Amino acid sequence: MNQSSHEILIVDDDQNNRFLLTSLLEKDGYITATAKNGEDALEVLKTYKPDLILLDIKMPLMDGHETAVEIKNDPEFFDTPILFISSMNDSKNIMQAFEDGAVDFISKPFRKPEVLARVKTHLELKDLRTKSEEHAKEMEHFAYMAAHDLKSPARVISNLVRQMEEGSELDSEELTYRIGRSSKKLGSLIDSLLQLSDGRKKNFLRKGVDVVEVLAEVEEEFSDTLKSKNGSISSDIDGMVYSESTALKILLKNLISNSIKYANADEPLKIKVTLVEDGDNFKLTVKDNGLGFKAETGKDPFQAFSRFHGLHIEGHGLGLAICKRIMDCHKGSIKIESGLNVGTSVSMEFPNHF
Repeated sequence: MNQSSHEILIVDDDQNNRFLLTSLLEKDGYITATAKNGEDALEVLKTYKPDLILLDIKMPLMDGHETAVEIKNDPEFFDTPILFISSMNDSKNIMQAFEDGAVDFISKPFRKPEVLARVKTHLELKDLRTKSEEHAKEMEHFAYMAAHDLKSPARVISNLVRQMEEGSELDSEELTYRIGRSSKKLGSLIDSLLQLSDGRKKNFLRKGVDVVEVLAEVEEEFSDTLKSKNGSISSDIDGMVYSESTALKILLKNLISNSIKYANADEPLKIKVTLVEDGDNFKLTVKDNGLGFKAETGKDPFQAFSRFHGLHIEGHGLGLAICKRIMDCHKGSIKIESGLNVGTSVSMEFPNHF
Protein backbone atom coordinates (compact mmCIF):
# COMPACT_ATOMS: atom_id res chain seq x y z
CA MET A 1 0.00 0.00 0.00
CA ASN A 2 1.27 3.44 -0.89
CA GLN A 3 0.55 5.11 2.43
CA SER A 4 1.73 8.53 1.30
CA SER A 5 -1.28 8.68 -1.03
CA HIS A 6 -3.76 8.33 1.85
CA GLU A 7 -5.09 11.30 3.81
CA ILE A 8 -6.55 11.03 7.32
CA LEU A 9 -8.62 13.52 9.32
CA ILE A 10 -8.09 13.41 13.10
CA VAL A 11 -10.97 14.85 15.15
CA ASP A 12 -10.22 15.23 18.88
CA ASP A 13 -10.67 18.07 21.35
CA ASP A 14 -7.48 17.11 23.20
CA GLN A 15 -4.46 18.87 21.70
CA ASN A 16 -2.04 16.23 23.02
CA ASN A 17 -4.03 13.42 21.39
CA ARG A 18 -4.11 15.30 18.08
CA PHE A 19 -0.34 15.78 18.29
CA LEU A 20 0.35 12.14 19.19
CA LEU A 21 -1.87 10.76 16.41
CA THR A 22 -0.53 13.22 13.84
CA SER A 23 3.08 12.34 14.70
CA LEU A 24 2.35 8.60 14.67
CA LEU A 25 0.53 8.58 11.32
CA GLU A 26 2.84 11.00 9.51
CA LYS A 27 5.87 9.00 10.65
CA ASP A 28 4.24 5.99 8.97
CA GLY A 29 3.81 7.93 5.72
CA TYR A 30 0.24 9.23 5.91
CA ILE A 31 -0.92 12.78 5.25
CA THR A 32 -3.02 14.22 8.08
CA ALA A 33 -5.33 17.11 8.93
CA THR A 34 -6.92 17.86 12.32
CA ALA A 35 -10.11 19.29 13.80
CA LYS A 36 -10.75 20.10 17.46
CA ASN A 37 -14.47 19.24 17.54
CA GLY A 38 -17.38 18.11 15.38
CA GLU A 39 -18.31 21.52 14.04
CA ASP A 40 -14.70 22.18 13.15
CA ALA A 41 -14.53 18.81 11.39
CA LEU A 42 -17.60 19.54 9.24
CA GLU A 43 -16.05 22.86 8.23
CA VAL A 44 -12.76 21.14 7.32
CA LEU A 45 -14.64 18.57 5.21
CA LYS A 46 -15.99 21.32 2.96
CA THR A 47 -12.57 21.53 1.33
CA TYR A 48 -10.73 18.40 2.53
CA LYS A 49 -11.57 14.90 1.28
CA PRO A 50 -9.84 12.37 3.58
CA ASP A 51 -9.61 8.65 2.91
CA LEU A 52 -10.32 7.86 6.57
CA ILE A 53 -11.51 9.72 9.70
CA LEU A 54 -10.38 9.12 13.30
CA LEU A 55 -13.12 10.47 15.56
CA ASP A 56 -13.31 11.06 19.32
CA ILE A 57 -16.68 10.86 21.12
CA LYS A 58 -16.57 13.31 24.02
CA MET A 59 -16.12 16.78 22.50
CA PRO A 60 -17.72 20.19 23.11
CA LEU A 61 -20.37 21.73 20.81
CA MET A 62 -20.91 18.53 18.82
CA ASP A 63 -19.89 15.10 20.07
CA GLY A 64 -18.55 12.24 17.96
CA HIS A 65 -21.89 10.49 17.56
CA GLU A 66 -23.58 13.58 16.15
CA THR A 67 -20.56 14.30 13.96
CA ALA A 68 -20.53 10.78 12.49
CA VAL A 69 -24.22 10.98 11.61
CA GLU A 70 -23.73 14.35 9.90
CA ILE A 71 -20.76 13.02 7.92
CA LYS A 72 -22.58 9.87 6.81
CA ASN A 73 -25.60 11.93 5.71
CA ASP A 74 -23.34 13.57 3.13
CA PRO A 75 -23.26 11.28 0.03
CA GLU A 76 -19.69 12.40 -0.69
CA PHE A 77 -18.47 10.80 2.55
CA PHE A 78 -20.88 7.88 2.80
CA ASP A 79 -18.10 5.39 1.92
CA THR A 80 -15.37 7.14 3.96
CA PRO A 81 -14.42 4.83 6.85
CA ILE A 82 -14.82 6.33 10.34
CA LEU A 83 -12.83 4.84 13.24
CA PHE A 84 -13.96 5.99 16.67
CA ILE A 85 -11.07 6.44 19.11
CA SER A 86 -12.33 7.17 22.62
CA SER A 87 -12.07 6.41 26.31
CA MET A 88 -15.88 6.14 26.39
CA ASN A 89 -15.59 2.46 25.60
CA ASP A 90 -18.64 1.06 27.39
CA SER A 91 -20.88 -1.24 25.39
CA LYS A 92 -23.53 1.45 24.88
CA ASN A 93 -21.09 3.89 23.22
CA ILE A 94 -19.44 1.15 21.18
CA MET A 95 -22.80 -0.07 19.86
CA GLN A 96 -23.89 3.50 19.17
CA ALA A 97 -20.64 4.13 17.25
CA PHE A 98 -21.40 1.28 14.84
CA GLU A 99 -25.00 2.43 14.48
CA ASP A 100 -23.60 5.85 13.55
CA GLY A 101 -21.77 4.23 10.64
CA ALA A 102 -18.33 3.55 12.14
CA VAL A 103 -16.26 0.63 10.84
CA ASP A 104 -14.19 0.18 14.00
CA PHE A 105 -13.66 1.34 17.59
CA ILE A 106 -10.27 1.93 19.29
CA SER A 107 -10.14 2.42 23.05
CA LYS A 108 -8.09 5.11 24.76
CA PRO A 109 -5.44 5.08 25.98
CA PHE A 110 -4.58 3.71 22.55
CA ARG A 111 -1.62 1.56 21.62
CA LYS A 112 0.37 2.82 18.65
CA PRO A 113 0.72 -0.55 16.86
CA GLU A 114 -3.04 -1.13 17.18
CA VAL A 115 -3.89 2.27 15.67
CA LEU A 116 -1.51 1.73 12.74
CA ALA A 117 -2.77 -1.81 12.12
CA ARG A 118 -6.44 -0.85 12.12
CA VAL A 119 -5.90 2.25 9.99
CA LYS A 120 -3.94 0.20 7.45
CA THR A 121 -6.58 -2.54 7.37
CA HIS A 122 -9.50 -0.20 6.77
CA LEU A 123 -7.66 1.78 4.11
CA GLU A 124 -6.80 -1.45 2.30
CA LEU A 125 -10.45 -2.52 2.49
CA LYS A 126 -11.53 0.87 1.14
CA ASP A 127 -9.05 0.57 -1.74
CA LEU A 128 -10.34 -2.92 -2.53
CA ARG A 129 -13.94 -1.69 -2.59
CA THR A 130 -12.98 1.17 -4.87
CA LYS A 131 -11.13 -1.15 -7.25
CA SER A 132 -14.06 -3.59 -7.24
CA GLU A 133 -16.49 -0.81 -8.11
CA GLU A 134 -14.22 0.45 -10.89
CA HIS A 135 -13.83 -3.09 -12.22
CA ALA A 136 -17.60 -3.60 -12.17
CA LYS A 137 -18.13 -0.40 -14.16
CA GLU A 138 -15.38 -1.41 -16.59
CA MET A 139 -16.93 -4.85 -17.10
CA GLU A 140 -20.38 -3.33 -17.62
CA HIS A 141 -18.98 -1.02 -20.29
CA PHE A 142 -16.97 -3.87 -21.79
CA ALA A 143 -20.00 -6.17 -21.98
CA TYR A 144 -22.08 -3.47 -23.66
CA MET A 145 -19.41 -2.65 -26.25
CA ALA A 146 -18.64 -6.32 -26.94
CA ALA A 147 -22.34 -7.06 -27.48
CA HIS A 148 -22.64 -4.01 -29.75
CA ASP A 149 -19.66 -5.04 -31.90
CA LEU A 150 -20.75 -8.68 -32.08
CA LYS A 151 -24.30 -7.74 -33.01
CA SER A 152 -23.40 -5.90 -36.21
CA PRO A 153 -21.77 -8.71 -38.26
CA ALA A 154 -24.22 -11.24 -36.78
CA ARG A 155 -27.15 -9.12 -38.01
CA VAL A 156 -25.60 -8.86 -41.48
CA ILE A 157 -25.19 -12.64 -41.71
CA SER A 158 -28.77 -13.19 -40.50
CA ASN A 159 -30.15 -10.76 -43.08
CA LEU A 160 -28.15 -12.32 -45.91
CA VAL A 161 -29.32 -15.83 -44.97
CA ARG A 162 -32.91 -14.57 -44.91
CA GLN A 163 -32.43 -13.06 -48.38
CA MET A 164 -31.12 -16.37 -49.66
CA GLU A 165 -34.16 -18.18 -48.26
CA GLU A 166 -36.51 -15.65 -49.85
CA GLY A 167 -34.72 -15.70 -53.19
CA SER A 168 -32.36 -12.75 -53.23
CA GLU A 169 -31.66 -10.76 -56.38
CA LEU A 170 -27.94 -11.01 -55.53
CA ASP A 171 -26.09 -13.84 -57.22
CA SER A 172 -24.70 -16.66 -55.12
CA GLU A 173 -21.11 -15.44 -55.54
CA GLU A 174 -21.96 -11.99 -54.11
CA LEU A 175 -23.96 -13.52 -51.24
CA THR A 176 -21.10 -15.91 -50.42
CA TYR A 177 -18.62 -13.02 -50.45
CA ARG A 178 -20.73 -10.88 -48.11
CA ILE A 179 -21.42 -13.71 -45.68
CA GLY A 180 -17.75 -14.65 -45.70
CA ARG A 181 -16.67 -11.05 -45.00
CA SER A 182 -19.07 -10.72 -42.06
CA SER A 183 -18.09 -14.14 -40.72
CA LYS A 184 -14.43 -13.15 -40.87
CA LYS A 185 -15.18 -9.94 -38.98
CA LEU A 186 -17.14 -11.87 -36.36
CA GLY A 187 -14.34 -14.42 -36.00
CA SER A 188 -11.73 -11.68 -35.71
CA LEU A 189 -13.66 -10.00 -32.89
CA ILE A 190 -14.11 -13.28 -31.03
CA ASP A 191 -10.38 -14.03 -31.37
CA SER A 192 -9.58 -10.56 -29.99
CA LEU A 193 -11.94 -11.01 -27.05
CA LEU A 194 -10.32 -14.36 -26.25
CA GLN A 195 -6.87 -12.78 -26.44
CA LEU A 196 -8.01 -10.00 -24.12
CA SER A 197 -9.41 -12.54 -21.65
CA ASP A 198 -6.21 -14.59 -21.83
CA GLY A 199 -4.12 -11.47 -21.33
CA ARG A 200 -5.98 -10.72 -18.09
CA LYS A 201 -5.24 -14.00 -16.37
CA LYS A 202 -2.28 -15.78 -17.94
CA ASN A 203 0.94 -16.34 -16.01
CA PHE A 204 3.58 -16.43 -18.71
CA LEU A 205 6.30 -19.04 -18.48
CA ARG A 206 8.93 -16.56 -19.57
CA LYS A 207 12.12 -17.54 -21.35
CA GLY A 208 14.45 -15.81 -23.76
CA VAL A 209 12.61 -15.26 -27.06
CA ASP A 210 14.28 -14.34 -30.36
CA VAL A 211 12.48 -11.15 -31.45
CA VAL A 212 13.97 -11.33 -34.96
CA GLU A 213 12.45 -14.75 -35.51
CA VAL A 214 9.00 -13.77 -34.22
CA LEU A 215 9.02 -10.52 -36.20
CA ALA A 216 9.83 -12.46 -39.38
CA GLU A 217 6.74 -14.65 -38.82
CA VAL A 218 4.53 -11.60 -38.29
CA GLU A 219 5.97 -9.85 -41.35
CA GLU A 220 5.24 -12.93 -43.47
CA GLU A 221 1.60 -12.94 -42.32
CA PHE A 222 1.19 -9.29 -43.27
CA SER A 223 3.19 -9.48 -46.51
CA ASP A 224 0.22 -9.10 -48.88
CA THR A 225 -1.33 -6.28 -46.86
CA LEU A 226 2.00 -4.45 -46.65
CA LYS A 227 2.36 -4.65 -50.42
CA SER A 228 -1.10 -3.13 -50.87
CA LYS A 229 -0.02 -0.18 -48.67
CA ASN A 230 3.39 0.09 -50.34
CA GLY A 231 4.67 -0.57 -46.83
CA SER A 232 7.79 -2.04 -45.30
CA ILE A 233 9.07 -3.15 -41.91
CA SER A 234 12.65 -2.46 -40.86
CA SER A 235 14.28 -3.47 -37.60
CA ASP A 236 17.21 -2.77 -35.33
CA ILE A 237 17.15 -5.52 -32.73
CA ASP A 238 19.86 -6.14 -30.17
CA GLY A 239 19.13 -8.97 -27.74
CA MET A 240 16.01 -10.91 -26.79
CA VAL A 241 13.10 -10.48 -24.42
CA TYR A 242 11.88 -12.72 -21.62
CA SER A 243 8.43 -13.73 -22.78
CA GLU A 244 6.66 -16.47 -24.72
CA SER A 245 6.74 -16.66 -28.50
CA THR A 246 2.94 -16.66 -28.68
CA ALA A 247 2.58 -13.64 -26.38
CA LEU A 248 5.27 -11.69 -28.24
CA LYS A 249 3.65 -12.54 -31.57
CA ILE A 250 0.27 -11.27 -30.36
CA LEU A 251 1.90 -8.01 -29.24
CA LEU A 252 3.67 -7.43 -32.55
CA LYS A 253 0.67 -8.48 -34.65
CA ASN A 254 -1.66 -6.06 -32.88
CA LEU A 255 0.72 -3.12 -33.10
CA ILE A 256 1.70 -3.74 -36.73
CA SER A 257 -1.96 -4.28 -37.62
CA ASN A 258 -2.76 -0.85 -36.12
CA SER A 259 0.07 0.73 -38.11
CA ILE A 260 -1.33 -0.76 -41.31
CA LYS A 261 -4.92 0.29 -40.54
CA TYR A 262 -3.89 3.89 -39.87
CA ALA A 263 -1.36 4.24 -42.67
CA ASN A 264 -1.21 7.59 -44.45
CA ALA A 265 -2.49 7.08 -48.00
CA ASP A 266 -0.28 9.93 -49.26
CA GLU A 267 3.04 8.21 -48.54
CA PRO A 268 4.56 4.71 -48.29
CA LEU A 269 4.05 3.11 -44.89
CA LYS A 270 7.23 2.66 -42.89
CA ILE A 271 7.27 0.61 -39.69
CA LYS A 272 10.40 0.42 -37.56
CA VAL A 273 10.84 -2.18 -34.81
CA THR A 274 13.70 -1.66 -32.36
CA LEU A 275 14.93 -3.50 -29.29
CA VAL A 276 17.52 -2.03 -26.93
CA GLU A 277 18.67 -2.75 -23.40
CA ASP A 278 17.55 0.04 -21.10
CA GLY A 279 18.79 -0.40 -17.53
CA ASP A 280 16.96 -3.35 -15.97
CA ASN A 281 14.66 -3.70 -18.98
CA PHE A 282 14.65 -4.48 -22.67
CA LYS A 283 12.72 -1.79 -24.53
CA LEU A 284 10.81 -2.96 -27.61
CA THR A 285 9.39 -0.18 -29.78
CA VAL A 286 7.11 -0.25 -32.82
CA LYS A 287 7.07 3.10 -34.63
CA ASP A 288 5.27 4.14 -37.82
CA ASN A 289 4.77 7.21 -40.01
CA GLY A 290 0.99 6.85 -40.19
CA LEU A 291 -1.91 9.19 -39.46
CA GLY A 292 -1.31 9.26 -35.72
CA PHE A 293 -3.83 10.76 -33.33
CA LYS A 294 -4.19 13.54 -30.80
CA ALA A 295 -4.54 12.26 -27.26
CA GLU A 296 -7.81 13.21 -25.59
CA THR A 297 -7.68 14.41 -21.99
CA GLY A 298 -8.96 11.73 -19.63
CA LYS A 299 -9.19 9.05 -22.34
CA ASP A 300 -7.13 5.93 -21.80
CA PRO A 301 -5.69 4.62 -25.10
CA PHE A 302 -5.45 1.14 -23.53
CA GLN A 303 -9.16 1.00 -22.63
CA ALA A 304 -10.99 -1.75 -24.51
CA PHE A 305 -12.97 -0.48 -27.53
CA SER A 306 -11.14 2.87 -27.53
CA ARG A 307 -10.95 4.53 -30.92
CA PHE A 308 -9.10 7.74 -31.70
CA HIS A 309 -10.02 8.55 -35.27
CA GLY A 310 -13.15 9.95 -36.82
CA LEU A 311 -12.32 7.80 -39.84
CA HIS A 312 -14.40 4.71 -40.53
CA ILE A 313 -11.66 2.11 -40.25
CA GLU A 314 -12.28 -1.60 -39.69
CA GLY A 315 -11.37 -2.67 -36.18
CA HIS A 316 -12.73 -3.23 -32.71
CA GLY A 317 -10.52 -1.01 -30.56
CA LEU A 318 -9.13 -4.01 -28.68
CA GLY A 319 -5.54 -4.22 -29.93
CA LEU A 320 -3.94 -1.84 -27.44
CA ALA A 321 -6.05 -3.22 -24.59
CA ILE A 322 -4.75 -6.72 -25.38
CA CYS A 323 -1.16 -5.43 -25.43
CA LYS A 324 -1.63 -3.72 -22.07
CA ARG A 325 -2.99 -6.89 -20.44
CA ILE A 326 -0.07 -8.93 -21.79
CA MET A 327 2.50 -6.41 -20.56
CA ASP A 328 0.83 -6.38 -17.13
CA CYS A 329 1.32 -10.16 -16.99
CA HIS A 330 5.01 -9.62 -17.79
CA LYS A 331 5.20 -7.08 -14.94
CA GLY A 332 6.39 -4.71 -17.64
CA SER A 333 5.06 -1.43 -18.99
CA ILE A 334 3.69 -0.01 -22.22
CA LYS A 335 3.27 3.58 -23.37
CA ILE A 336 2.16 5.27 -26.54
CA GLU A 337 3.23 8.53 -28.15
CA SER A 338 1.42 9.96 -31.13
CA GLY A 339 0.43 13.11 -32.94
CA LEU A 340 -1.74 13.95 -35.92
CA ASN A 341 0.08 13.14 -39.17
CA VAL A 342 3.37 12.42 -37.39
CA GLY A 343 2.87 8.74 -36.73
CA THR A 344 2.67 6.62 -33.62
CA SER A 345 5.28 5.01 -31.39
CA VAL A 346 4.46 2.25 -28.89
CA SER A 347 7.18 1.27 -26.43
CA MET A 348 7.13 -1.82 -24.21
CA GLU A 349 9.58 -2.49 -21.41
CA PHE A 350 10.26 -6.12 -20.48
CA PRO A 351 12.20 -6.92 -17.28
CA ASN A 352 15.52 -8.45 -18.39
CA HIS A 353 15.29 -11.24 -15.83
CA PHE A 354 12.86 -14.00 -14.89
